[in-house]
Amino acid sequence: MAIEIKQLDAHHPLALKTAMVVKDAIASESNLSHRTLREVTGFLRKGQIFGLYANGDLASFLFISPLNKRVAELHCVFTFPKYRNQGYFLKLLAYVEEKDNRKLFAVTFHAEIKEIFIKHGFQSTSLATLPWTARLNFLWLRMHVRRWVSMVRFMSQKRPMYLIKN
Repeated sequence: MAIEIKQLDAHHPLALKTAMVVKDAIASESNLSHRTLREVTGFLRKGQIFGLYANGDLASFLFISPLNKRVAELHCVFTFPKYRNQGYFLKLLAYVEEKDNRKLFAVTFHAEIKEIFIKHGFQSTSLATLPWTARLNFLWLRMHVRRWVSMVRFMSQKRPMYLIKN
């Protein structure tokens, strides 16, 4: 199976189609905070979405947002069901780690996802351990009302778990 990993951007001719596929995938997954098409295209414009393609099909993707010069947040980590358990997320994560030399910070509400991150070098941490600029940007990125509603929904059911990889 031919595998290709790309940093996705808004200048690609298929950018809008990719944005729709990503938005629909996120909407179909109850474990992810839902995003609007506008939010997804915003991440595309900033070059903050990485995708792994298997035989030309988008198989896995993740978003990465800078929190400051030393820390970036991984979020919206997703692998399409037919591509799960084939190591695609790990290949995508290794690619992002190679391209971006910042510490990677992630938040999950699910113990099984936390265990995957820990198995691959992340450590449990707290929001308080981040530098103040990273904490401020983390909160700023969530100032949109829709994001707060989504977070409150998750937090009413489960406690967030914070992870970091140096």
